[in-house]
Amino acid sequence: MIVSEALVRGLDVCPRSEHQLSWRSRSPSGEAPAPGAERLREACRQAPGLIGTALAEFDFRRATSAVWGIVDEANRYVNHSRPWELAKAERAGDEHAGHQLDATLVALVRACRAIAERLSPFLPDAAARVARQCTPLDGRLLSPSPVFRRIATRTDACGKPAQAMGSLEPEPLGDPAQGVTP
Repeated sequence: MIVSEALVRGLDVCPRSEHQLSWRSRSPSGEAPAPGAERLREACRQAPGLIGTALAEFDFRRATSAVWGIVDEANRYVNHSRPWELAKAERAGDEHAGHQLDATLVALVRACRAIAERLSPFLPDAAARVARQCTPLDGRLLSPSPVFRRIATRTDACGKPAQAMGSLEPEPLGDPAQGVTP
């Protein structure tokens, strides 16, 4: 999931101690003014209705597409807002960049929480891992760790990909003609 990696990257370069997010950029209404995050907020807002309608019609593919719609918008937002560059500018003394960084990280954490909540019926373990990393404890996020395990690729003697380790394809059950069982 690119958005969580970018969020972690933004938090890693962020000068907040122990990955503590400062919420100083909140407006009086409590909504962080994240410029450029309108489409992301809209995807988060629309997802529950889209998922509910799709599930009522037993269309799981369309339901999960609504979740991935949030992920896609969050990825676009990360690429547009570039939180790692905002953190660098803040460290260089740009106070405005610091406020933008806060708003950007607030928008991304909210999106990740929405992803976790909407993903839970489909991938409950993954959703719990996402939620755990995006839920502050005592005002701090947990130290970042991968949400999904990486799938490494083995290479043959020529350096070409040979077989994926941790492949998602099922293991062969054996040859039923020879009575081999797993």
